[in-house]
Amino acid sequence: MMIWFWIFISVFLLILLFLLFVPLSVFIEYNEKLFVKVKVGFLSFKISPKKQKDNTKRKKSKSTGKLKGFFKNKSISEAAGEFKNFFVAAGKTVKYLFKKTLVKEFNLCIKVGAPDAAVAALRYGQVSSVVYPLCSAVNSFANPQDYQVLVLPDFTSEKINIVFNANIVANLIGIIFVVVKFIKNYKIESKK
Repeated sequence: MMIWFWIFISVFLLILLFLLFVPLSVFIEYNEKLFVKVKVGFLSFKISPKKQKDNTKRKKSKSTGKLKGFFKNKSISEAAGEFKNFFVAAGKTVKYLFKKTLVKEFNLCIKVGAPDAAVAALRYGQVSSVVYPLCSAVNSFANPQDYQVLVLPDFTSEKINIVFNANIVANLIGIIFVVVKFIKNYKIESKK
């Protein structure tokens, strides 16, 4: 009877060990609609955002519902300190996160349009001044295999059109290490 127990435990541990090292792939695409596909080993799942119902009789929602309990017995300076600790720990973890993940593809194309050509040119400059620095930071940290970022003025359209797709690969053990590293950094920052 005891042999079956040890066989069961060893099979369970082998399956768990296998799952820790199986690649987890996330494919994100946005072209006026968000599409997310998660692939774990040979299984694949499609995740689509929930459609919002258009109810005219909506209840008033409290925007601070979950955070209200967190800040209940804290002063503003203590709450600001907690936010600072969180963001410093997150910043230290980002570089480690990109070491543990592989960004295979990162493509972004933004066409900036407006009813007037002068307004379109101004919007193009504003969007370029934000998009290019942010995407260059992603490029320097993640070093994607396929990387393309374009911001184009579109003088024939009156709206901004965004097309984005990314393919990110990681494994569960890497994600666990990143979470542990974040918790460790957060505790270090909280003690300062």
